[in-house]
Amino acid sequence: MENYKPALVLLMFLAGCSQPAVNNPVPASNGEALTASIAIWQSEKNRSVVEKTSRLIDKTNAFLDAEMDDRSAWQTAWLEAHDMWLAASILRKPDESALKDIDAWPLEPGFLDSLPDYPTTGIVNDVTLALKSDVIRQQNQYTDDVEVSLGFHVIEYYAFSRDPDDMLLADRHNSERRRLMIRLIAGLLMLDLLNFSSSPAIQPSSPLELLTRLHQRSQAIFSELNRLGEHSQSSGKSLHNVTVQLAAIEALLQDPVSLNHYLIELDPGKTETLNSSLKEAIALSRDIGNDDQSSVSRVLLLISAVSHQFEDLITLGKGEL
Repeated sequence: MENYKPALVLLMFLAGCSQPAVNNPVPASNGEALTASIAIWQSEKNRSVVEKTSRLIDKTNAFLDAEMDDRSAWQTAWLEAHDMWLAASILRKPDESALKDIDAWPLEPGFLDSLPDYPTTGIVNDVTLALKSDVIRQQNQYTDDVEVSLGFHVIEYYAFSRDPDDMLLADRHNSERRRLMIRLIAGLLMLDLLNFSSSPAIQPSSPLELLTRLHQRSQAIFSELNRLGEHSQSSGKSLHNVTVQLAAIEALLQDPVSLNHYLIELDPGKTETLNSSLKEAIALSRDIGNDDQSSVSRVLLLISAVSHQFEDLITLGKGEL
């Protein structure tokens, strides 16, 4: 098992972070001011996701060390860290390969571990596979997208779905190997998040590029909602994930980033419609359940409208160049 000290890595990351001072928002038509505001916003989100994930690793280890009576604290830590990840990654292009190491979904539990009808399946039971970083990384989506061995959703599976005794009782088959694998994957998640947080590719360089990124994300959210139940399948938080992402988009329209200032200059009416559709989609997705098909369909229509409204504003923005 490889040594991993999340607290030390976290301290090194936080010590290396510098945040620019937050001044009063400047109209977003000033490209440099908008870029600076995005940098502040992103830096704060990066710090938060690393901190939340460090806490998740602490709770993961505490459970595996049998220091907790149940999994509720572990589960809460997972939800908080994953929510912050969704917000922090909102400006990522949906097809970036790095995201597959952090938030690949859905996953096939049998690729990881035993199933009732297949007691010897999965990485845990394949003792020919060494539990090392390079091996676990090589296994991630090795022949199929559902063959997930990295990221948040592996930890989610064990925190929410797996029988706790499989991880805690010595008489359970391969329980020690199972614990070692979970710890390793948790450590790799932290390393991948640190790489994510230091990547310059996330930073849009203009209001139009920011608008384009949000349009791309709205399309990805629409596709995700059409696959309701697949993202965070163990925790049952698929619809909640949609709400979190929509709320992160809305936050970028408001202060301190204030993309709305730029959009209003393009078209006040279209900007008002965009904000109204987004607000309604957030409110509705927050208040319904996965089985409320009529309301889910309404959210789909609203997200589709948001995507088209972003597209219209992008066209106007290109005309201003």
